[in-house]
Amino acid sequence: MPNMSAGTGIVALNCVLRIDTDRFACHHGMKDGEPRRLCAGYIAAMLAPYSQVKEILAAFHKELADIEKQPDHVRAAFDKWLSLADPDRNLDVYQAAREYAKSQISKVSPADRGGT
Repeated sequence: MPNMSAGTGIVALNCVLRIDTDRFACHHGMKDGEPRRLCAGYIAAMLAPYSQVKEILAAFHKELADIEKQPDHVRAAFDKWLSLADPDRNLDVYQAAREYAKSQISKVSPADRGGT
């Protein structure tokens, strides 16, 4: 995903699909806060035949639809933990995710984590 941000990812996808006709600049090598070159991933994606892009997205859509039909045990476990750990929802999403990860890693033995 571009720079690991969902927002950036959707902008990049919109560029590839030609919904957004702006060119997608690279966040590396900025000068005075302005990009100096296009994103290499954007260029590569723009070179892909549009029909192939549509086929890939159709496959993703089907895969996501199939996933939605399955029970999400991971989400259910997180929701259960969150209702106990933060019933008033004071943690933001990032804080909650970090605290949940800590709670789960503490259940794993040091040997299973690669330690001794």
